[in-house]
Order: sequence, then structure tokens, then C-alpha cells
Amino acid sequence: MKKRLTLALVIIGAVVLSACNFPLGSDATPTPEGDLLATEVAGTVQAMMMQMPTMTVPAPTAEPTVTLPVLQPTNTVSALVPTTAPAHACNEAVFVSETIPDNTQFNLSESFTKTWTIMNTGTCTWNTNYKWVFVSGDQLEAPASVNLTQEVAPNGQITISVPMKAPYTAGTYTGYWALQGEDGVNFFTNNSVKIITSSDAFRVTSVTTTLKDHTGVDCSGDGYDNTFKVSITTSTAGTVKYYLIGSSDEGTLSTLSPSNVKFDSGETKTIEEHWYDMTGDDGEYWVKVYIDSPNKQSFGPFKFDITCE
Repeated sequence: MKKRLTLALVIIGAVVLSACNFPLGSDATPTPEGDLLATEVAGTVQAMMMQMPTMTVPAPTAEPTVTLPVLQPTNTVSALVPTTAPAHACNEAVFVSETIPDNTQFNLSESFTKTWTIMNTGTCTWNTNYKWVFVSGDQLEAPASVNLTQEVAPNGQITISVPMKAPYTAGTYTGYWALQGEDGVNFFTNNSVKIITSSDAFRVTSVTTTLKDHTGVDCSGDGYDNTFKVSITTSTAGTVKYYLIGSSDEGTLSTLSPSNVKFDSGETKTIEEHWYDMTGDDGEYWVKVYIDSPNKQSFGPFKFDITCE
């Protein structure tokens, strides 16, 4: 098809050039030979054009229609929100131990001290702006809050002591306490103190010792034996089980064997005890008397100094 089109263009060009050789002017008259030549050329071109194949331009193909799904709004966000609390939150704690367990009996209007020992299992260090706060129930004449007395780093422990007093009437009383961060938000809640008051409850009401400072002590040889006495007073008849917990010359704690003392009535009994300085060093020391039964309460520390010769 390209060759035929080229030939037609060549013939047309020849005709044009031939026409350029014809004399032009107002008095020029076409000759019969020129007319004949023009007629033949026109016929030839027409015949060639009729033999050329017709070029058909295809109609544009319509683009396929893509139908997108309509997105409906949803209120479900559970996939984006964690379903559990972080494994290690800033403020977290666990219970370690306590004194005055639930249902401990007290005399009417008897004063006592409740303690909780807890561990910091969070990632933040507790400072003295943290508080142990009363939440609900029976406050038992305790302060509304008690500031921590020291900083507690993660994995550290602290013992919190709150003075309280039993009511004037017999009954069962329960109060709830919690830790409060310096941001004012409570955590480690539902720590309870539950007591039963009556006029005849068996109870250790006081403990005293004869521990005192000693100077000019002969600390040579096997060390120094500090003999002292412990006086325990109860509210009525019963048996008291207690331990002595003392600081050692190395600054660590030592627990002596438990002792059991039977009381026939509300009275005071005095027991002789011993504390040993095994290395013969000067120092500051202390002893606590822990009442394991009936009321799980600690008395002391009773402090004293030893000065060797």
C-alpha cells in the first residue's frame, strides 16, 4: 500500500511541474494537448486511488469500569486498643506481709499500730511525696494519709506504719487503704484493717526492755554478752509467742529462737534475754520484740550503743 501511495504522489508532482511549464498570462489559452494530458493524469490518479485499500480506524475501546466498595464507618476499635494492661506499669505493688491480721481482737479504746510491708513492682521510684491513704470504711482514729518515709526503687520494699485506736463499743470494724502517687492517683487498693473489739480480748498491750548503752566494755575474747530483760503485759489470760529480732555487728538482722510465755490473767511478766557482740566491735545496735501470737505486732526497735575499752 505504501508503494502505490508513493507512485500517486510522484504522478501528481509531475503534473504540477508540467503545469509550471505552461505559459501563464491573460492571453494564454490551453492547448488541446494540455487538456488531454491533464485528463489522462486525473484518470490515472483516480483509478489508483480506487484500488488502494480503505484504512479503517478502529473505534476507541471503552475503558473497563472499576467498581470500588463503599467503606462504611465503624465504631469497632478493639483491634487498635490493647486488651491487657502493660506488663510493667509505672506504679505497681505487691503485698509482702502485715501486722494485725484481719479479725484481730482488741480491748475497747485500745491503741495499736498497723503495718504493711509492700514491694515496688513497677518501673517508677516512689519518693516521699507518695502517700498511704485512707479510702473507705472505718478510719479508727488514724490519720487520713501517711507519707512514705523513704524512696523505694523498683524491686525495693518498704514497711508503712499507721497508728490506730479501737472504738469505744464492741463490734467488728473494717477500713481500706491504698497507695497514692505524687500525681494524686491511687493504686494498690483494697488493703484492709479488720478488727474485733470486746472487753475481754486477749492482747499484748505493751513491751519494754532494759537495754541501754554500755561503755568501757571488755570486747576481747569471744565478744560481749549483753544481758537484758523483756517485760510483756497482756490484757487477760492466754499464751504469748514472741521472737527477738536484732541487728548484728555486721549490720544484718538475726532472729533468735521463739519463746512461749503463759499468762494466767492480765499481767506483766519479765523474761531474761541475751544479745551477743561476736566480733568485739564498737557500734550502734537495736533489738525488736515481735509478738507472733496473739496479735502479730512488733515493739521497738530498742536502741543501744556498745563502746569497747
